[in-house]
Amino acid sequence: MSNGPRSPSSYFHHASAFGIAGKIDRPLQQTIASQAAISLAPSGGYGTHRVDNFSAPGVLSFKAAYVEVGGSLDTANDATHTTYASSVIEELNICNVVTADRVVSRLTIYHPATPPASSSDPSEPSFSIAGSHFDNLKIAGQNIAVQLDYDTFHDSTYSTFVAGLRAPDVPKRHVL
Repeated sequence: MSNGPRSPSSYFHHASAFGIAGKIDRPLQQTIASQAAISLAPSGGYGTHRVDNFSAPGVLSFKAAYVEVGGSLDTANDATHTTYASSVIEELNICNVVTADRVVSRLTIYHPATPPASSSDPSEPSFSIAGSHFDNLKIAGQNIAVQLDYDTFHDSTYSTFVAGLRAPDVPKRHVL
């Protein structure tokens, strides 16, 4: 099976993204349906969606939420299948307590089409959160400087991540 009539690959991409969704119990019970949602086709490609000026009165609002997904075979970079999902929320306001000018979440997965000889598990993909960040995040009016752990979450695999968490000499940090 291939990704298309001219595709040399049988790799299936998997990615989805949404701006925000949830269930509110108080002060009023309500469900916030997924805003700005997209799923990537198994064959890869590109997709995007945007929602402007959303409000659940008294609970949640944002000026814009937009998402993007993509996937392709990068033949110029060691024949790596790359899949990513990105979500951006601008002018987020949660109950007038949590606010941010921008919240950016990005996850990229790299899966080698040809396993590298140096890898202990040549089929295990690596991942990165490069590009994720918060702009002007405030909680109860106080600026919060979130430092994402890019060292742990850049060009890492699940196995190396878990091994790092279990290492006795590695200080444990809260990672957002």
